[in-house]
This record gives sequence, structure tokens and C-alpha cells, in this order.
Amino acid sequence: MLGVSAAAALALVLAADLLDPEPFVVRHDVGRAAVGAELDVSYLSRLSDDALPAIAGALGDPAKGWLDQRLRTAVHCKPTRTGSPGSTWR
Repeated sequence: MLGVSAAAALALVLAADLLDPEPFVVRHDVGRAAVGAELDVSYLSRLSDDALPAIAGALGDPAKGWLDQRLRTAVHCKPTRTGSPGSTWR
């Protein structure tokens, strides 16, 4: 019985690693916000760095430009220029 429990726990950990739950949460929340639901900035700000690529991918979309400031708030970005030309936040 212990072996089965250990195997099940290992399977859950591997599945969670492969499914990338935090980027899924970002895409789901941004998608809901795009159709009128409230963007949960507080929750997004508590996600790990695994969520950053999904948040960065949602930035700069002209159709969802109104989300940019809220997403930047979620990851504590400042609207100052640094780095290469065209960079608008850090």
C-alpha cells in the first residue's frame, strides 16, 4: 500500500510539472478579463516566476492594451525605460 501511495504522489508531482499550472492560471485569468471579468491582480502577484512568460506574453496585445497596466502591477513592473530601445518597463 505504501508503494502505491508513493507512486501516486510521484505521478501527481510529475503531472503538475508537465501541465505548468501557473501559466495556465495566467492565461485563464487574462482570458476571463478580456470578456469582462475582473482581473485578479492580487492572486497573479503571488504566483512564482513560472508565470512570468505567460504574463509577458499577454503584454503588448493591442486588443488587450487596457490589461497592460494591471498585469505590470501584478508583477511589480515600473513603467520606466531601461535596456534596449523599445523597452518600456522593467
